[in-house]
Parts: sequence; C-alpha cells; structure tokens
Amino acid sequence: MVALVIRAFFVEPIRVDGDSMLPTLIDGEHMVVEKLSYWTRGPARGEIIICFYPGYTESCVKRVIGLPGDAICVRNGRIYVNGEALDESSYWTGDIIGEMEPVTVGEKEVFVVGDNRNSSKDSRAPSVGCIPYNKIVGRVTAVIWPLSEFKKISKVDYTA
Repeated sequence: MVALVIRAFFVEPIRVDGDSMLPTLIDGEHMVVEKLSYWTRGPARGEIIICFYPGYTESCVKRVIGLPGDAICVRNGRIYVNGEALDESSYWTGDIIGEMEPVTVGEKEVFVVGDNRNSSKDSRAPSVGCIPYNKIVGRVTAVIWPLSEFKKISKVDYTA
C-alpha cells in the first residue's frame, strides 16, 4: 500500500518510448518522475516533464519552453520565445523544419517540445497545442536504467 501511495503521489519510474527526446533521453531508458514539486509551483522553462496530450491515454515526455503569457513561434529553423531565439545548443544543433505562427501560452499552461525537434509531435502541432497544468504528471529528475547510463536530469537555463 505504501509503495502505491509513493508511486501515485511522489515519484514514479517511467520508460522512455521513442526517439523524440534524443539525445537527452534514449528509447528504452527508465527515468524517475518526481511529482511533488508541482503541488506548490508551476513548471519551469527548461524542465523535462511527463504529460498527457488531449485525447491521449499514454503519457509523453517533453521539454517545457513556453510559460503562461509567452509568445512562441518557429521561423528560420529556430524557436523564438517572446521575440528572442532560444539557445538550445546544449541538446539541439540542427535546424527545425517548418514554420509556426506565434502562439500565446494560456494561463496555467505550458508549451512543450521534444529535444529531437524534427521527430517530435508536440505543442507545435495544432492537435496538441499548449498543455494545461492538470495534464502534467511531474518532472523528470534522473535516468536510472540501464545503470551504465545513470544521470541526473536538470533543467536547462536559457539565460546563462
């Protein structure tokens, strides 16, 4: 019973399924999702979260790049947040295929994308859009399996 409570409300191991978060997370790795933080605060830009898309029954793992009130667009192969190009060089070095008109993130919502920009269905897709806070499970804090790939997952600081 204690294990079920811990898994439901505090931490949960989840398996990465797919390549949308390459190179940060690799298909088949197991990560730890911490659920307690978002009881007292909203998600932060640069964090990797587990969330549910509208109409989906399986969870998705994505990076938060847009917070409430932010204007997000894609042009010239880059993502822009409030008119400033996002420096994603710590995990993405290519050009993003396609353009996206500006979208304003709503109150208590986030804009999420996969680190493997051209192989990710995410908030850029009209069928997904911005993710409401109540569809967020928690934040990824570590890769725990395989043991040889153990690593802590920290949020990216885009202001550095």
